[in-house]
Amino acid sequence: MDVVMQEGIKIPNAIIISGETETADDEEFLKILQKHGSIVRSVKIQDPESEFNQDVIIEFDSGSALQSLEPLLPYTYQLTSDPNITYLVRSLSSVYTQQLGGSATKSYLKGLKEIAKLSGANFEAMLSEMLTEMSAVVLPASSVSEAPDKPPITPSGQEPISGKTSPVMAQPSNEGNQEMHQTAAHVADSSVLTSPTILNPPEVQRLVVEHVVRSGEGVAQAHIPMRLRLFSGRKPRPANETDYDTWRSSVDLVLKDPAISDLHGSRKILDSLLPPAADVIKQLSADAAPSAYLQLLDSAFGTVEDGDELFAKFMNTLQDAGEKPSAYLYRLQAALNIAIKRGGVLASEADRHLLKQFCRGCWDDGLIADLRLAQKRDDPPTFAQLLLMLRTEEDKHTAKTIRMKQHLGSSKQRALMNTQRIWVCDEPKQSTDCNVLSLATEAKELKKQIATLQSQLAKLATKSEAPKKLASQTVDRKASFKDKKSTKPSVESTMPMHYKQTDKPRPWYCFQCGEDGHIASSCDSEPNPALVAEKRKLLREKQSQWESQNNMAKAALNQSQFLLRDSQGLKH
Repeated sequence: MDVVMQEGIKIPNAIIISGETETADDEEFLKILQKHGSIVRSVKIQDPESEFNQDVIIEFDSGSALQSLEPLLPYTYQLTSDPNITYLVRSLSSVYTQQLGGSATKSYLKGLKEIAKLSGANFEAMLSEMLTEMSAVVLPASSVSEAPDKPPITPSGQEPISGKTSPVMAQPSNEGNQEMHQTAAHVADSSVLTSPTILNPPEVQRLVVEHVVRSGEGVAQAHIPMRLRLFSGRKPRPANETDYDTWRSSVDLVLKDPAISDLHGSRKILDSLLPPAADVIKQLSADAAPSAYLQLLDSAFGTVEDGDELFAKFMNTLQDAGEKPSAYLYRLQAALNIAIKRGGVLASEADRHLLKQFCRGCWDDGLIADLRLAQKRDDPPTFAQLLLMLRTEEDKHTAKTIRMKQHLGSSKQRALMNTQRIWVCDEPKQSTDCNVLSLATEAKELKKQIATLQSQLAKLATKSEAPKKLASQTVDRKASFKDKKSTKPSVESTMPMHYKQTDKPRPWYCFQCGEDGHIASSCDSEPNPALVAEKRKLLREKQSQWESQNNMAKAALNQSQFLLRDSQGLKH
């Protein structure tokens, strides 16, 4: 509708016609329009991007023509000579206000919102102030226009124009018509200036009301202080701080809030940082944008691995010993999100890769079969759906295990009580069972005998004449006895080792990060497979060393027992 401003068309005196054919048939319709008033000019709209392209604007000589046409508009006229040709007549003022009024209102609100964001002021407060100023302008104008006692302003010697005045058909060059044109234009201009609909159009009122209703809850929450969690970048991470990825996600969420300006966002970032992270951004000025702060922090604390390496790390993430399937899914999702941020995986393929790796890395084949996860790879569930399925199945399994322990535990206790009663009442039939019960006491006696034999063996080793007397009985025994004598020092040296042995070495590190002092269930650090593999290798070496020493002690004990039996045989 730029042609209206370019041609200087008087909107209150004009109509817009759709459906003109640029043929002789249009003359029939123009003659009908000339009955209502003299036509000054007609302008055709040539704008392919406009919805009114090829429409024609007719400007009348005075506003009386519009007053006579107003009750009929919008008007549809069908030619009598050709029923297929139809003309649609509308008032230019209504069309112009409807199209440009809404766009002007939206542009005004958008500009006001940008001003509020840049200045850090409250948008609702600014909007309320603007509405107050608009009301101050509209109310006096409306009171003047609606005053019944004041007659309309007209030139001297002329009557006011009414809607019932019949138009006068004349040429535009006539002086009387020019005076009437000036009078009608003056009246139309005064009506436009004093109309409350033009100064405060319904579109503005409707948009303002809708915005206030939609943002009612937002206004109540605008004054709630939002604080980011603390981040310092120290290792190990303190308990009251968060890791960088979590902190970065919180910052992105805060910066997306249109009610928070860039200056306010930068202030929140500064308030949430502690040294050494705060030292990284000291070089920036106080009015720096939030993106500048985040760029430096990403360089210092962000992930430096590329997307392919992170995706390979995700593919090598497997379920640890004693780890629940749901906890394993948590780790997979965290690794996958990092890979997506670095461009290693498309976000649309996240669910498919997550399900595929879970089926590959989870060792509970029964769970995968029960949930039919392998058959869902073509239509994978989302992370939330898969997590709910796993937690539901785990809860069922836990409840079933508890019921089984309660049932079997009570049955076993009753069976033991009955067995004790049988031992008391029927001893002959349970003689073998009584022998089994006496094994504990026999084992204690055997230990005492072994200790006695070891002391005797030590005494025999101190005596030098005993081997010579025993060697005279037989040559074979002498040779074997000398061999056994030569092994006595080693036996004695290995015997203390047996008693000094401790339990088998057990894992002392976290299965997730590899650090000492905690377990995987309470670990908040990122997985470190390399350190875990190194600690596992060291554990296996210690366990193999312990097993070799334990086996040597057992062999020495067996050999000492054999020597004791031989020595007792020689004495007899």
